[in-house]
Amino acid sequence: PKVRAVNVDGTRNVLMAAVKAGINFAVHVSSVVVYGIVDGTVTEDTPLDGRIHDGDLYARSKRQAEVIAREVEEEHGLPVSVVRPCGVYGERDRLTALTVAKFLRLPIVPLLGSGRNTIPVVYSGNVAHALRLVLEAARGGTTYDVGFDLPLSQRAMLEDLAVGLGKRPIFLAMPASLIRGGARVLDRLGAFIPGVKHLSISRVAEFALGENPYISRRLREELGWDPPYPHKDALIRTGLWLTEHT
Repeated sequence: PKVRAVNVDGTRNVLMAAVKAGINFAVHVSSVVVYGIVDGTVTEDTPLDGRIHDGDLYARSKRQAEVIAREVEEEHGLPVSVVRPCGVYGERDRLTALTVAKFLRLPIVPLLGSGRNTIPVVYSGNVAHALRLVLEAARGGTTYDVGFDLPLSQRAMLEDLAVGLGKRPIFLAMPASLIRGGARVLDRLGAFIPGVKHLSISRVAEFALGENPYISRRLREELGWDPPYPHKDALIRTGLWLTEHT
C-alpha cells in the first residue's frame, strides 16, 4: 500500500541516504499512534505494544518506521532522535483542520460526547518549535512526544476554528456509546472519512472522544520546551487561512 511505501520504505531510503552523505544526526518524525490503544497516561517509556486496529495502516506503518530508524542507528552509526507528535493542525493543513472545517460549515455540528474532553492535537508552530530544540540538542537514541502543548477541549477547538471560518454553528452533543458503536459498524463496512482514509473510523472516534494521555514531559524537562502559540489564536488563524485557500 502507498502508506507503507511512504512511511516505511521512505524512512529507510531517507536515512540510508543520510548515512551515505555523511550526515551526523537525523530526526525521525513519527507519531503518537505508534503506542496503539493504551490505558492511562502515556510517556516515552510506554511500551509500543498497545493494540492497533486492523484497518489502521497508518499506525502500523509508523511503528514499523521507528523500528527501521533504530536499526539504521544501530547498524550504521547514524544518531537518530524520534519525535512523536499527535494530531497536528495549522495553516496549510489540508488534513486535520480541513476535515473539521467541513463539519463546521454545517448548520448543526455534532459534539462527540460532552465536548469537554481534552483532545490530543498540537499546533504546527509549537511542533516546529519542539523540532528546533531537538535538532539543536542533537542527542541520538532519544525519543520525544509532542502530544500536549496547551490544554484544548473538543468544544473549544470547534468554537475557535469556527470563528476563523466566520461560522456560528449550533452544537449538538451526541452520546459517546452511540459514536463508538456506529464507528465499529462503519469499520466493518469498509467506510472511511474523506481525507483521512488511512485511519480507521474507530481510531478517529477514540481520538475525538478520549482525554489527551500524552503529557510530553520529557521535552519540557530535558529541552525546556515552552510552547509559544496559544490554541485560541492558532485556531482562528488556521480558520482564516482555510477560508482564503479552500
